[in-house]
Amino acid sequence: MILVGDQAQIPCYSGTFEGADDDTRYANQEGDDLYPDLFVSRVSGANPSDIQTQINKFIHYERNPEAGAEWYHVGTGLASSEGNPPDYERSEWLRQDLLGYTFTEVHEIYQPNGTTAQISAAVNEGTSLVTYIGHGSGTSWSNPYFTTGNVHALTNGWRTPWILDVSCSNGDFSQSECYAEAWLRAGDPAQPHGAIAMYSASTSTPWVPPCVMQAEAVDLLVADAANVIGSLYYHGMMKVLDEYPASQSAQLVEQYNIFGDCSLMVRTNTPVVPATSYDGVVSLGSTVFPVETGVAGAKVALYSSAGLHGVGVADAAGHLDLMLDNPVTVPGPVTLTITGYNLLTEVATLQAIVPVVVDIQPASIPVGENTKVTVTLADPPSARGTVGVTVTIDGFGVDAMSAVTDENGEAVFNVTPEYGEILSVTGREPDAAYDMFTEGLPVTGAQELTGAVVSAEVASIGLVDALTPHIEGSVTAGSDVADFQLVLSGCGLDSQSMADGYSIVRPVTPTSTGIVTATLLKSGYEVVSSHIDVVPAYGTLAGTVTDADDEGTPVAGVRVYGFATGDDPSGTPLFDLTTDAAGRYALDEDLPVGDYDLYTS
Repeated sequence: MILVGDQAQIPCYSGTFEGADDDTRYANQEGDDLYPDLFVSRVSGANPSDIQTQINKFIHYERNPEAGAEWYHVGTGLASSEGNPPDYERSEWLRQDLLGYTFTEVHEIYQPNGTTAQISAAVNEGTSLVTYIGHGSGTSWSNPYFTTGNVHALTNGWRTPWILDVSCSNGDFSQSECYAEAWLRAGDPAQPHGAIAMYSASTSTPWVPPCVMQAEAVDLLVADAANVIGSLYYHGMMKVLDEYPASQSAQLVEQYNIFGDCSLMVRTNTPVVPATSYDGVVSLGSTVFPVETGVAGAKVALYSSAGLHGVGVADAAGHLDLMLDNPVTVPGPVTLTITGYNLLTEVATLQAIVPVVVDIQPASIPVGENTKVTVTLADPPSARGTVGVTVTIDGFGVDAMSAVTDENGEAVFNVTPEYGEILSVTGREPDAAYDMFTEGLPVTGAQELTGAVVSAEVASIGLVDALTPHIEGSVTAGSDVADFQLVLSGCGLDSQSMADGYSIVRPVTPTSTGIVTATLLKSGYEVVSSHIDVVPAYGTLAGTVTDADDEGTPVAGVRVYGFATGDDPSGTPLFDLTTDAAGRYALDEDLPVGDYDLYTS
């Protein structure tokens, strides 16, 4: 679960131990224990740019790793000289674990000699993991010293580390921007820097339990037992639940929150190119797609503009029979991705193809004439006729007509098209939920419908060349040829009207955003279609509250709140304002155009 927004948009829980701001409670879905049932993290932002910056970091880190880069196996340890044993000694334990794994260098930046400049240099050069043990606040690490200002001044670009943080209040996200938020928000969508993830406390922490959490996360990493942000952070936290009394463990669970994408897989070594093998085509309707990844545990996904078709994980030999629970049903490009721990991400464009050869004779037919059309289907390997497929021909001027292919793979029709258009020819196997192919059959010889023009407007709100949902607008169509028909479809519209002469104005009220198709039809003429955008419209809200019993005197301090008409007024209002000294209220942000019920108190 990824919470996107600040506390004002998505409230957190308040911890029972000390009232700490607590997102982890969202992870407790079953039972009354504190062990999480799912991973939860927060992507916070003061504005949309903050959110987009972080999303771009996550995507780039996973999809576009830096080929040949050495910084993935470089770590940075930061620690104070306080405690027993001293924090720098605990940091050395972590350092030795990492050096026994894939890491070839782990910087030692410790109190009293560690400096702000050393931290900046280590991060800017590139480091994949930062560990910190020491004092802190809502806006800084204390020893060695590093502030939110230093974070925003970093120049590490896309070389973004993940951070295991043992410090007080670095994650106090009740303030406008806490220290952990600064690491995640640093930069802008085009040029981000800072960190990719951070696990930090929202209140003052005890000394040792967070160190146990941090050490367990590193132990799991170097044992190849965990490599996902949520797994590393939460299993570290669960080690504290295992070993400490309820009060101490509850404090840590409630105060520590994940900033970033909890589902992100970290990187700890120079990315490796996977030895992959797969077909370059996907047959429409197929339910299995074999993939060789060359790597055990590699994740494979197949998707297109129609959505996700299948996802799976390779076996110990790197093989996967990818199950397509949502088969590809439309010819065209589909995307295959292969990702894995410390792999270069592979993204390939495949082609979804019709699993039969379709032959339509004749290749085109004349308008207004009865023509015999034969559709023949054949299996590509054998060239034998495909039997039992229902073939359908449909169009504006042809009511849907169907026939089933015979023993020769043929379906025969007699077609008399009324308009010049491209008829749809589709085929579907028995009990299938999708078409196995879609072809076109041109209708020739129709006259041109000259001067055809379509426009739209919503006059009541001044919207031109578009429509908007739930508000009446109009579509106007005209042509040099009289007595044509106007057909409107899409966004809740489905109508057919006859022009009275050379033009028609049709009142319409779409029910959703999208595209409305406007089609002009006249027997013996070519079909003319155009698209009308249906877009959301926005407006401002402002007004004045006056005293009806006192000659319209403005009233200050009045609560003005509202709901979309028809919504339950006992719920959370869409807006909630208070009048100023002049009795005025104004909403800072735009509202979708529509009907609202306003209430005052």
